Amino acid sequence: MPIATLLFGALLSWRQQREGNPLKTAYTIVIGLGGGDESEVIESMVGLFLGKIHGEGGPIFIDPTGFPSSSNWQNYIATKHALDKQDIESIESDDVGIYIVSHGSGNNVGGLCAADLAALILELGFRAVRKICLVACNVGNSLKATAEDDIQTGINQSYIGSLCQALHPLTPMVAGYAGFVTVAHPKYPGRIGVPAPGGGWQLKRGYGAQAPGRKLIKNPGKRGRITVMTPEVRQKLKVIAQSPDGQTVNLVGWDQWHDF
Repeated sequence: MPIATLLFGALLSWRQQREGNPLKTAYTIVIGLGGGDESEVIESMVGLFLGKIHGEGGPIFIDPTGFPSSSNWQNYIATKHALDKQDIESIESDDVGIYIVSHGSGNNVGGLCAADLAALILELGFRAVRKICLVACNVGNSLKATAEDDIQTGINQSYIGSLCQALHPLTPMVAGYAGFVTVAHPKYPGRIGVPAPGGGWQLKRGYGAQAPGRKLIKNPGKRGRITVMTPEVRQKLKVIAQSPDGQTVNLVGWDQWHDF
């Protein structure tokens, strides 16, 4: 399906109420960051929106011209994303959630360091955010690896911890995943659970149509096979942190994140 068709279909329904919003926030906004294989990012952000979002908030796709590393990026955001900024600035509730969908590594999301991603979020006009979920590969790797041995060092050296600090005066809980993560899209043509040529696993054809919006991960309990996210696997791969003051960063418990 052409990218323009995917975006148009999502934008038409951006104010529809959706059941089962996993962030449990009154307003949930999906933001995709360009760079690399942009079609995968767009399919993932649209899959999240179509399958999971409940409340107001439209999918926003920002190409690298709008990144803080580009010259005149603020003017680009102010013009190309003027309506997005207007919608975001009009939100009066503090109960706002953001999905950031992008390619990632241990030290960047969409090619952005934590300080640049924070600057972009603030530039879009968010006045209050309660939760941010980074749907990007590997951003939780260092924190997950060190948290059990040296929690404070792991937090301070992690992308998630740095993002929490850079977002001040916003004080959201920020979550991310260790390892591979993507999102099932209704038209996703891949394979899941099938050995891939050269090793690894591919997505199963038609799986996205069965579970649009569900996150897919490399399951450590299934020999690294790509499977749908489950509560058990989530606890192994997901890490959550928050900074109340822009300096101190604390790990956040599951009960707090999931509003139990």
